[in-house]
Amino acid sequence: MAIEYAINILKSPSSTFRKILDSKEGLKFPFLIVLVSGIIAGVNSYYYKLSAIAHMKATYAKMGLDISTLGHLMLEPNLINQIARMIVLTLLSWILLGFIIFIFSRLFKGKSSFKGILTVTRYVQVVSIIGGIVSVVIFIGLNQLLLDGIIQFIIGIWALVILIIGVREANKFSTLRALGAVILPFIIFVVIIVGLVITVILKAGPSALAGMGSISHPP
Repeated sequence: MAIEYAINILKSPSSTFRKILDSKEGLKFPFLIVLVSGIIAGVNSYYYKLSAIAHMKATYAKMGLDISTLGHLMLEPNLINQIARMIVLTLLSWILLGFIIFIFSRLFKGKSSFKGILTVTRYVQVVSIIGGIVSVVIFIGLNQLLLDGIIQFIIGIWALVILIIGVREANKFSTLRALGAVILPFIIFVVIIVGLVITVILKAGPSALAGMGSISHPP
């Protein structure tokens, strides 16, 4: 039944999320989604790094520069380590994202439990798994980085739409409130980051910026 839910999320998310939440299923299958997502992300990360290292070696060779100056940055990644790292990161991001959306859902008078939000956010990850598989085929198989980026952007929008629908069904409130619960944390995060960058620049002062200019344009 859980696999059927995962497939139906892609076709009819509203009714499928209602069935999932009404069934009060545990978090075993969502955790399995975390595991699969982490493995695929780890494989993608591994090959992206290999590609980046190969590109840097070719660039340095053309420019006649010593590649050894990059030190540990040129060490080839370990596939198992990459997969393990991405599984941990995927698990932590699942919990953190679920907690943030849960808090903002409550601010918008939502009724969902934390477990319900965790379930929603993991089933949405099914879309990202599809994106990861597509990335393996396009980037690794066809070496088309631009095409991979465009497709990943489209898949990201698709996942966002399904997430908003899931948050709406879990909290039993309007689509507008679900949009706020999902998008508002992101907007706040961006504002904070931009504010920090501006603060650092202002504190650095004109002299520091002039110094940076002299470094980028040596005599």
